[in-house]
Amino acid sequence: MNETVSFEDVLILAGCDIMAKSGNIKCPFCQKMSFKIYPDQRAKCHNKSCNWYGDSAQFYSDYKEISRLEAIRELSSKLDLKKSIIQTKEQTYNEAKKSLSEDYKFLSWCRIYFAFYGDKVVNQKVYADKCGLSKSEFSRIINGIMGSATTWRKVLNILRQEINIDRLKRDIKKGSQYFIDDIPPEYIKKYRIKNKKK
Repeated sequence: MNETVSFEDVLILAGCDIMAKSGNIKCPFCQKMSFKIYPDQRAKCHNKSCNWYGDSAQFYSDYKEISRLEAIRELSSKLDLKKSIIQTKEQTYNEAKKSLSEDYKFLSWCRIYFAFYGDKVVNQKVYADKCGLSKSEFSRIINGIMGSATTWRKVLNILRQEINIDRLKRDIKKGSQYFIDDIPPEYIKKYRIKNKKK
């Protein structure tokens, strides 16, 4: 199963922190910044007192304290096959095009989300850190510029977990009423004063 499941997607599903530091993330078992994911989708904790090693199914099994078979069944049912988290075969050109069009639609909502709420609710740097990217790298993906396909999928998966588009749509429907309680009084005072006619 390690060849068809992204380890990072499984960590996100389990509610683990995947913010990287010097190539490592926090080990879900010993909490040390010593957990490294390798290209073959196996991971190892380099803290000698922990020393965990295995693939994503083994991780989920150990973390949830269930059998490996139960872990595989749970991962298969919980991860969205259509979003390329589990791939049993390579996508066709048209399938990839359709998946990317859904990604671009979601990213357009993300841009609205960041513009609408500003830093009051969200800060792009927080999400960039969660993805292990600089703010400029994160901004490129938000604006639809793909570098690495792996990084693209990772960022989209994190954003889909973190960003509540339904909430955004509800708040937008409130119109100007949404903003009325947050307008600084000094702005209102300035706005009230009309320029005197000469």
